[in-house]
Amino acid sequence: DALHDSAFAEKDIRQKYDNGMRHLMLGHPNFTQDDPREFDEDLRRYDTQLLQLETNYNVITWGDGGVANFFINAEDLKKADFSKILYTWDCC
Repeated sequence: DALHDSAFAEKDIRQKYDNGMRHLMLGHPNFTQDDPREFDEDLRRYDTQLLQLETNYNVITWGDGGVANFFINAEDLKKADFSKILYTWDCC
């Protein structure tokens, strides 16, 4: 898959747990609602998660307990071309 083909791939995806919330680089995204890429053909090209930030009420909040995701196309990531990024967020 795109993650393991990436120059940034590692055996263990670094994760930080902060007050039970999950923030990650790369890895498999988490959504409080649905993955918007499932419903929009144009968004499917963004097949690799760069960063996920979940609500931490002491620092940052999306709605009433949400998550933000930043995605990129795997080929763009290999070229270090960050000119096309998909940002999504959702909440409970």
